[in-house]
Amino acid sequence: MIYNKLLVPIDFGDCTAPSLHFARVLAAPGAELALMHVIDEQVLEPFEGALDTEDYSKRVEDRLGEFEASLVEDGFSVNRIVVQGTPKDALLDYAASWKPQVLVLGSHGRTGLRRLLLGSVTEKILRQAGLPVCVVKKPEADETLPSTLEHIAFGTDFDKSSLMAKTQFISSLEASQAKGYLLHVFDASYHYSFTLVPDLVDSSQTIQDSVQASRELAKTQLDRELASLHKRKLDVEAALLEGPAWEEITEFSEEKGCDLVILGTHHYQGINRMLLGSVAEKTMRLCHRPVLVVPNPVE
Repeated sequence: MIYNKLLVPIDFGDCTAPSLHFARVLAAPGAELALMHVIDEQVLEPFEGALDTEDYSKRVEDRLGEFEASLVEDGFSVNRIVVQGTPKDALLDYAASWKPQVLVLGSHGRTGLRRLLLGSVTEKILRQAGLPVCVVKKPEADETLPSTLEHIAFGTDFDKSSLMAKTQFISSLEASQAKGYLLHVFDASYHYSFTLVPDLVDSSQTIQDSVQASRELAKTQLDRELASLHKRKLDVEAALLEGPAWEEITEFSEEKGCDLVILGTHHYQGINRMLLGSVAEKTMRLCHRPVLVVPNPVE
């Protein structure tokens, strides 16, 4: 997974350096990076008439120019974009016209009431971008972001929503020669609520038997996926985890020191998303590792 066109939003906050750093990790030699800053109209509104927006825009351009110089020195091509508007809408509009292969977004990881009421720009873009979005958080005090990809985790539910994410996983392993981890999370509580494999059990079997049959089916599917990756001569291990998916994926990736976590997304809408949320979104909030969320184009 080496990208040739990357869109990197810049807000000059404490997530800017991490997102720029990881964009370099994901970029192919000579790749084109668009550094985009959106002057938020809602932030400017209280200062209308008191703030010289032309001067502010120039200072933004100068700051972006500093980032550009460093990237150009390393052989990348850079576009600087400064626009005024709503961050989410401006980013999505530019992405639709420029067609980057990936968005690299810094996330502040807000939690609590503010996130529930307003959401974050990152999560709003994640749901609407229609292309891979890599979410990068500021490392903890005792952590550093990787400079290369050496350990990559991929969470799959064997659904069609994982197909494009699997493709990204394979290409990233081939490009980086990293160690891969193929993960499937079996959530027994979900299976107790919904019998997912009624054709595999008869009426005389207990719910526990049904859940065990589902667990064994998941193991069979995981082994099949692993075998297909080994045929490609990829260095991959498989793990069948059990519990809430976002918690298990986060714990595993942090325990293994993964440099990147790759997930597909269902793009649930309406009440399903409100009640169940998205495993990708929940993992993104919880995990301190960079998370690449890949939508499936058929959705």
